Amino acid sequence: MSKNKVHYLKKLEIISKINTQGLTVRSVSHDYNISVSTIKDWLRLYDSFGISGLVPGTSIKYPNEIKMKAIEDILVNHLSKADVLKKYKITQNSVLNHWIKRYNNDKTLKQRGVGVRKMNKGRITTFIERIAIVKEIIASDFNYQALSEQSGVSYQQSYSWTQKYKAHGEQGLQDRRGKSRSSDQQLTETEQLKIENKALKAKNELLEIENQLAKKLLEFEKDVTRSL
Repeated sequence: MSKNKVHYLKKLEIISKINTQGLTVRSVSHDYNISVSTIKDWLRLYDSFGISGLVPGTSIKYPNEIKMKAIEDILVNHLSKADVLKKYKITQNSVLNHWIKRYNNDKTLKQRGVGVRKMNKGRITTFIERIAIVKEIIASDFNYQALSEQSGVSYQQSYSWTQKYKAHGEQGLQDRRGKSRSSDQQLTETEQLKIENKALKAKNELLEIENQLAKKLLEFEKDVTRSL
């Protein structure tokens, strides 16, 4: 039986037999004449996306940061495609293959890829700027690429500053190259509040987006449940 021709309700029935009735994947595979690998793929999709993951045509948009990490795990860290699909909640193997193909053939994607991140060459920044950028990166759930482009700095800069901040706090962002700490690098209370407010605003915007997505998914699952 082709996995593309199986109705999502049938997929849900099969998953239920495994998750609630304790049947093995192999026994269900035999009963329904569906390959073990296909059923495991449905289980992965259900674990990652719920019922919507079983519905054909479900489209998920992935940020460039996720694409880069997935490609890096395949080409550099040598993880299996199955592990990468599960780790980053990627819907289909074909989606991952498409990213890898683009990375190998498209210079634009290569610039966003492993070890080549050259979208920005970097620039000189102030101590206050570095703190603001790092706090926005943290608030955005570490979306280095997007914040680097937005701030006009390189990926390497934003990543390095974030690691220093995590290890040493704000003092880790001081520029100490041949200089003693100067008084103009000290944050005033007003500057500190501005930075914190900016980071809080970015975090709230991210939470609002996540809440809207969660509501839409919940409404979808309720509609599907009513049809069962």
